[in-house]
Amino acid sequence: MSHILGSAEDLASKDLDSLDYVACTKEAFTDADEVFRLIGEVSDADSVRAELQLTQFTKLLSQYQLQPHLLDSHLEKILHRLIGIVKDGQTSVDLKHEAFKYLVVVSHVRGYKTVARMLPHEVSDLEPVLRMLMEQDAGNVNTWATRHMLLLWLSIIVMMPFHMSKLDSFTASEANGRKTTMEKILDVCKQYLSVLDSCHRPAAFLTSRFLTRSDVIKPHLGIFFDWANKLEGNPPAGVMAAVCWIFKHGKRDDLLPFATPMLRWAQKCTKGDQMFSLTHKFAMKLIQRIGLTYLKPRIAPWRYQRGSRSLADNLKTVESVENSAESTAEPEDEDFEVPDELEEVVEELIQGLRHTDLVVRWSAAKGLGRITVRLPKELGDEVVASVLAVMNAREVPHAWHGGCLALAELGRRGLLLPSRLPEVVPIVLKALAFDEKRANLPVGAVIRDSACYVCWAFARAFDKDVLEPYINSIASALVVVTVFDREINCRRAASAAFQENVGRQGAFPHGLDIITTADFFSVGIRHNAFLEISVQIAQFEEYTLPLIDHLLQKKVDHWDISIRELAAKALHKLTPLAPEYMAKIVIPELLRLTSSIDLHSRHGSITAVGEVLAGFSKCPQEKEMTKLLDDATLTEIRDLVTQIGKRHQFQGMGGDLMRQAVLSFIKNASIAKMPFHKHTQTLEDWQKVMIDSMKQVDPQTRTRSVEALPAFCEHFCKDLEGKILPRQSTLITILLEALSNIQAETTRMGFCKAVGALPRFMFEGVSASVIHTLAKCSEITAETTKWTESRRDALLALSAVCATAGTTPSAQGDESWWYPNQSAIVFHRFIDGLNDYTRDSRGDVGAWVREASMSGLQVKILTFFADGQVH
Repeated sequence: MSHILGSAEDLASKDLDSLDYVACTKEAFTDADEVFRLIGEVSDADSVRAELQLTQFTKLLSQYQLQPHLLDSHLEKILHRLIGIVKDGQTSVDLKHEAFKYLVVVSHVRGYKTVARMLPHEVSDLEPVLRMLMEQDAGNVNTWATRHMLLLWLSIIVMMPFHMSKLDSFTASEANGRKTTMEKILDVCKQYLSVLDSCHRPAAFLTSRFLTRSDVIKPHLGIFFDWANKLEGNPPAGVMAAVCWIFKHGKRDDLLPFATPMLRWAQKCTKGDQMFSLTHKFAMKLIQRIGLTYLKPRIAPWRYQRGSRSLADNLKTVESVENSAESTAEPEDEDFEVPDELEEVVEELIQGLRHTDLVVRWSAAKGLGRITVRLPKELGDEVVASVLAVMNAREVPHAWHGGCLALAELGRRGLLLPSRLPEVVPIVLKALAFDEKRANLPVGAVIRDSACYVCWAFARAFDKDVLEPYINSIASALVVVTVFDREINCRRAASAAFQENVGRQGAFPHGLDIITTADFFSVGIRHNAFLEISVQIAQFEEYTLPLIDHLLQKKVDHWDISIRELAAKALHKLTPLAPEYMAKIVIPELLRLTSSIDLHSRHGSITAVGEVLAGFSKCPQEKEMTKLLDDATLTEIRDLVTQIGKRHQFQGMGGDLMRQAVLSFIKNASIAKMPFHKHTQTLEDWQKVMIDSMKQVDPQTRTRSVEALPAFCEHFCKDLEGKILPRQSTLITILLEALSNIQAETTRMGFCKAVGALPRFMFEGVSASVIHTLAKCSEITAETTKWTESRRDALLALSAVCATAGTTPSAQGDESWWYPNQSAIVFHRFIDGLNDYTRDSRGDVGAWVREASMSGLQVKILTFFADGQVH
């Protein structure tokens, strides 16, 4: 009901500071004295001082926003003092306006219903409040608080138990053009229902209370509805809200004659394309309340009733209560009549499930639940069938979300009978995995969230014997969303639904262990959910394959690159838990996806193949990869990079993405120790991809190449016995020649980082050339004056070489890199780097070089002292 009073943003937009709500940690209203002091000092003399006092008053009360009941001990006294200022005949008009601002703050914190009940509502208050309200200027933005509170005040006064005609000093025959009190109040209602500020909300509340009085309905309700029908264009939100409230609080017999005309009006309102979502929501609410007006208040005797709705009772070890769709309520009424218009109401609500605005879909879902509970069994089942029909592959995503909300509302009211579960559960499982990207926007998060709500409702609605055939599938689907969903709200919603099912059903496999692992806070971090929690849950065999299958089917080709990479890493960690399944099912499917026309599928599958191969290295010896993969699969893996090059997939749009995937594959294949030493062409192709990637402009591609190179060297530049192969000298020669003939700064940056990442054995016999080449790259020349980033990377590579090789001579006695001349060259380059003060449009970019020089000096000195080689 927050639309009656307004939100914090509404208050902030009306000259009140933004309310900075702080969670209340107090046990009582401890700020009462300060609040009363501020009320006692309310003044209009100094506008600046008055504004500061109002701000302080607002901040004091905003502390109790989450626990407003703490104000109750002093609420009556606060309202009495503020109303006293308003009623005082000696008070200036400006001071009264100031007091109303304080009243708005109190009303917002405590709630408009509570405040309205405690406002003075004697018969003598009607005339002065109504007169004061009629004197207000509806266009004055500075006095909105006065109008807001006067409308709210009048809403409780009009509830007086006296016929309003007694308040007039003349009879109907003596009116002579004078308006009665009823007419004056109705005019005020009409005036403020059409305003654009927040006053239309309390005006709607006032209108509903006034027009549902027994003495007002007959002479004025029909007139008001006629006035609403005649409004041109889309009706204001205030008018829609007022009509909704009238149909909510009015008596059925009084409203039934107006139901059909107002239904036609509401249907016309829903057809407006330019309507605000708030107006459309009120139209949907009005349609459902008109539908409730057609039906007598009753609870469907056919609804499914669980034996015990108490969680405490479910946890007790008592004899289970027999559950069935039979109810102890009265039998079905054979003569129950349903008006023809109700079919139109249900159809409008079904259409509302497809609306683009979430609030409209939510209102339509609740309306279907409220109406279905009053229908006969046959018609109620037709409503369920209509909701299920909304959720199909041809519908828009909004329809899936609205359908899930409707299923949850029907389920928690017992209107989904067990006989419908074979149809409902598969649809809900599809909704839990719904994830698409249309244009540039992802769709599916709200659908998965609402599907979790359906599972939560099932836990409360059905007995465990009814859900038993679907327990494993629901549990697996919820676990998948809990750990592998992209959105934090979906992961937490699935965790909550899983916990609810564990508590109320008690049949989810390993439920207690999982809810302690995947709780509300732990699943909040996506990386932790994908790579840590999923592995812990996959220890239970009931969830191992569902988790792997979901990654394979939904996440490897996901539209978000970060999800694809996380999925690949998750498969890496899950490989030791199911190595045979990975080898026989997952690897072949991933290899099939590598030739897909979809870029996302190719990138994700290539990355995942490498991660799974690396995952085999963590398996026990009897589960070695070469024992699980057949020769045909190994051949396909070996030729993967070559085939990608033949298809020219490293070029054009997506070329960088494919390079990154292949480089990740090469790195992981090397870590997995793939037996490809004898396949020279394959290794040359891999080496060529790495070298070419170091020249790319994209920094991510260069980084992936630098990461892949040392793993490649460690495995493929040595034979199976650890002996260095001739490929070592060939590769290092290529790198050094490339560094000596560089035409672009980004290329030099890539090769410098690559040389710095090499393992120690790669420097055997060429260490002097490495030092001289990197030292030359760190010099400032006429052509490279502005190449600060390449000089930085060259110095970082020098320090990396120092740290990798140390000062101990190699097995071949190669000492030239450090003693005595090479060491001096390194020190001189670091010293010279401290004097680099190059500047460009980015500022003092030379600072990057100076920082790298200082880091290099530290590494060099510490290395020498550690090995006792100080010269």
